[in-house]
Amino acid sequence: MRAKAPEPDGLGSLAISTTPSGGSATQLASSASSPLSTSWTNVSANSYTITATATDSTGATNATAINSQPGFIADC
Repeated sequence: MRAKAPEPDGLGSLAISTTPSGGSATQLASSASSPLSTSWTNVSANSYTITATATDSTGATNATAINSQPGFIADC
């Protein structure tokens, strides 16, 4: 998975997390630079929400989420 966040005010952090249907979120990766890329392996069969969240240097956040199942390739 890859997430990219161009930020004119300066990127504070970028994170990718997953939430299984009926479960709680798990952060897969985070970074203070963009783009962020990570692999997600040994995924249990389920439906998931994958969220990329960018936080700028002033603390403002913006998130993009997609619904997915194992085997699907996603860019946020």
